[in-house]
Amino acid sequence: MKGVRFPLTAQIFVGMALGIAVGAVFGPLAGSIKFIGDIFIKLLQLVVIPLIFLVLATGTASLGDPRKIGRLGGKVLIIYEATSVIAITVGLVLANLIQPGKGLPQPPAGTVKPPAPIGGMQLFLGIFPSNPIDAMARGDTMQVVVFAILFGIALGIVGKKASSVLKALEQLNEVFLQLVRIVVALAPLGVFALMAWTTGTMGLRVLVPLTKYLVGIAVACLFQILIVSSVLVRTVSGLSPLQFFRHSWNYMLVAFSTCSAAAALPLEFQAAERMGIKREVYNFTLPLGAMNQDGAALYQAMASVLIAQFFGLQLTFAQQFYILVLALLASSGTFAVPGASLVTLTIVLRGMGLPMEGIALVAGVDRIADMFRTTLNVVDDMACTLVVASTEKAVNPDVFYERQVA
Repeated sequence: MKGVRFPLTAQIFVGMALGIAVGAVFGPLAGSIKFIGDIFIKLLQLVVIPLIFLVLATGTASLGDPRKIGRLGGKVLIIYEATSVIAITVGLVLANLIQPGKGLPQPPAGTVKPPAPIGGMQLFLGIFPSNPIDAMARGDTMQVVVFAILFGIALGIVGKKASSVLKALEQLNEVFLQLVRIVVALAPLGVFALMAWTTGTMGLRVLVPLTKYLVGIAVACLFQILIVSSVLVRTVSGLSPLQFFRHSWNYMLVAFSTCSAAAALPLEFQAAERMGIKREVYNFTLPLGAMNQDGAALYQAMASVLIAQFFGLQLTFAQQFYILVLALLASSGTFAVPGASLVTLTIVLRGMGLPMEGIALVAGVDRIADMFRTTLNVVDDMACTLVVASTEKAVNPDVFYERQVA
């Protein structure tokens, strides 16, 4: 019917469903259209790093008073770390209940070459850029975040003398937001191609030996998304979790299908706007989601228990608490790109003294696990943003409940 719009959420969902169907029917042949999805990802990567810098620098500068920045940043850090601890605990408890590593056939030695491990101090120092242009060129999200915050603080302190710089950045930010809208319009096609490739190349065979592990990942992530995030939104902000999820479908579907929190970030900005959150808040909190990888933290905990059980090692309570600490540190440095958690898993394994060969056990199904943990990452980012905004009285309930247009 003329004038009726087909919502983007529905378009993405249809693209995902069609991609699964095409992959199941045509198998590996469906991989030939993966280049369409790759183009979509590249276009998202084109805008995401400049967008992170612009929104975070202008958002930080607009806060003005460094004390306000410190207060807002402190709230973000506390809530982000709290949700990560809960996610890791959920993963450990569920792993102990379902025993995912018992009864698995041992993988051949050398099936997968383990990624180069990253030391804890190296991980910490790696968030500080020595060359911001190089960091942007490499797509190093954490270093861009740090530079943007420092630049924004300096811009805010200078004040009126740098008003022309701030205005130019705000104008450039609007241009990039428009570019994001253009790229996001291609999401259904990109999601279709990526899901067809994933289903066609992975199939269902790889799921059978590790079904218990994958079901555990899915259940733990869904618990964190549907229960923990809902409770957080309801108890702190007093707003409806159901309405929160109504605003969240677009970025959730993109995160699920692309396995990239960075790819979902532009849609998160749009969702935050529809929720009635003030731009100065979500411009600051959402890019900091690179430090809040709850799905990655949960995955590292469950994968560590799986690998220990697979090799016949019994982990004590103290050892599992140490896994919690290591996973919390490792996930805070995880880059928002597909498969990054597989790299940082080496930090936890090495710290626990677990066999690095265990990576071969989970690598084969990492893409599937990545879908769930990336979705959790972005939902927790948005829930934390809404909560922080509520404590700052920076949410318009009329916009949130769609009684008023944003």
